[in-house]
Amino acid sequence: MLTLYTNPFSTPALATLLTAFSTETKFDNIVVDLLKQQQRMPDFLAVNPHGKVPALKDGDFTLSESTTIMRYIARKAKSDLYPTDIKDAALVDQWMDFIAHHIRTPFSHVQFGRMFAPMFGQKPNEAAIQNGLNQLQNNLPFIEDRLEKQKYVCGDTLTLADILLVASLDPRDAIKLDLSLFPATTGMLKTAQQSDWYKATHAHLTKDTEA
Repeated sequence: MLTLYTNPFSTPALATLLTAFSTETKFDNIVVDLLKQQQRMPDFLAVNPHGKVPALKDGDFTLSESTTIMRYIARKAKSDLYPTDIKDAALVDQWMDFIAHHIRTPFSHVQFGRMFAPMFGQKPNEAAIQNGLNQLQNNLPFIEDRLEKQKYVCGDTLTLADILLVASLDPRDAIKLDLSLFPATTGMLKTAQQSDWYKATHAHLTKDTEA
């Protein structure tokens, strides 16, 4: 059975959990307490020497980097979320890369400033927050344009690109991110929230948080 190492506050980790549930993959989830520096402990470093979540262990095989883990889970499950056709797979790869670099990264700057900095007793870096907001305003129109024309990012079928987008923008309400200029994107996100895989993921996260 696969083991995932995650943390409820990590959007990259959330992407791997959403993938696992959407592919109906059986897995164990180990929550790594980042505040207690568990990611620096020898047991975890043996899984991911970089000391970051998420990470995956499958028998003696270990893996890091969230998008790579997503692809591994989908391939192992033989899921249509990651196509076998080389061109279709390349399109999914392209939009996963775009979302990871140009949506999730600037979102994380806003999230850190508005959510994590106050939690850590730090003064928010307003310049970093604004830079993140500016990048999102510049980059989200590319996603919006696609979702205005089709149901999902890569066409009419749900793929890993959509899973990654959902994970990347999931805490938007918690950080008061206004996405009203992108109705097609928010519409897709709201539809995803009604899915069984999304609900199962968040029920699992709630269970882990309560534990």
